[in-house]
Amino acid sequence: MVGEKLKMTRLLKNYPLLLLFSAFGPYLSISLGVKFDNIIVYFGGSIFLVLSLKLHRITMHKNLLGILIIWFSLFIYLLARTLIGGGAIDTFAFVAEIKNFSQPLFILCIFVLVLFKNDIDATRDLLKKSGKLLLLLLSLNTLWMILGFFVDLTEINQYFWRGKDSTAMKAAENGRYSGVFNQPIEAGVAYTIGLYIWAYLLDLIKLKITFRYALVLILIIVGGIFTVSKVFIIFGLVIFILYLINIKHYRMQLMKLSIFFLLLGLPIYYYLIKTWSGLSYFQRLFNLSNYRQQGVLNLITAGRYGTSNSQQNRYFDKVWSDSPLLGKGLGSQQIYDSAFFHVFSSGGLIALIMYLGILFILLFSCYQFYFYSYNSPEFKLYLSLFLLTIVGGLGAPVLTINRSSIILWVFIGLVLQFLSICKKEKMRQSFN
Repeated sequence: MVGEKLKMTRLLKNYPLLLLFSAFGPYLSISLGVKFDNIIVYFGGSIFLVLSLKLHRITMHKNLLGILIIWFSLFIYLLARTLIGGGAIDTFAFVAEIKNFSQPLFILCIFVLVLFKNDIDATRDLLKKSGKLLLLLLSLNTLWMILGFFVDLTEINQYFWRGKDSTAMKAAENGRYSGVFNQPIEAGVAYTIGLYIWAYLLDLIKLKITFRYALVLILIIVGGIFTVSKVFIIFGLVIFILYLINIKHYRMQLMKLSIFFLLLGLPIYYYLIKTWSGLSYFQRLFNLSNYRQQGVLNLITAGRYGTSNSQQNRYFDKVWSDSPLLGKGLGSQQIYDSAFFHVFSSGGLIALIMYLGILFILLFSCYQFYFYSYNSPEFKLYLSLFLLTIVGGLGAPVLTINRSSIILWVFIGLVLQFLSICKKEKMRQSFN
């Protein structure tokens, strides 16, 4: 009996790792659209909660509870809006949208109701393990991209992209590679999280930067650049550099690392000139004449924002003229390119206000982190993830976008659980 409980407890402890691993898994059925992560999130999550209840590990995380309540309300509202008054429904798009909104709901339930660890050091250990696993998976994904330069991997990749006629396949024709991810921006979000995790682990461990650790960073940066995702190149790298500058005891090592990167980057650059078809697409972001001709905001958002006739303005205007309060239902649009437009087009102003409520709770958690654990590496990590949620959300529905949303929710959940424990520790100290 004791041995059985130990096995179940070990399973609970490793479940966040399994969630991260599942985000890189293949489709189990291309025709039905069933992925490995669907099984782990829904079926595995249900078993996880049952085992937690059996082991009396159910608790309540107030930091995440508000997000769960609003997200659940948003999901039910969007579902009702679509079924009752959403007009003609594209069955495929509707089912995909249900998955997009229900998957974070399951992950939130797991982190809201279950306290994985009960002290700061143990919680950090779980965060560290999860971070190392993500860096390993992203490094392997980069190596898979590089292998694709020499070998045609389409036959294998279709089991990760759901067929050959996919967004990833079309992007690859322009030299934008994403590995197992189906969209370059989705891969860009994942690699941006990888950058922040690399900096977090560096800040947490406080050891000399080893060659292996530097090599992982190279693979993360190379993989992110190959996606040519502006979320990674323009936002992710900038926040990453600011993150590193804030880690004072590494500044001299980072200067040496920058010189090493420069020396290593020059031969790689000259090699890519001859082999990478996406280099011109990447270089256009650093051509000043492009910014003068198109405008800064218009160029870096690929026409989504920056002009009165921009993509997002047209999208918002169309829904606003048709149904501003209630939206047009789940799956009503083929292209969203924004978390804000995603919820607005699906549920109108009502849904958008709910989404803004979720962002407000995430923002309030920043304040709580500042108050309870300002000097912790976790505060810097959470602030970076929060900024990614806001800025990345302008170009993609980052909280619902397939694989990378799993990664983002797992680390938001783990860091907010850390905050929950810090609050309890502070309150305990104040009473003593």
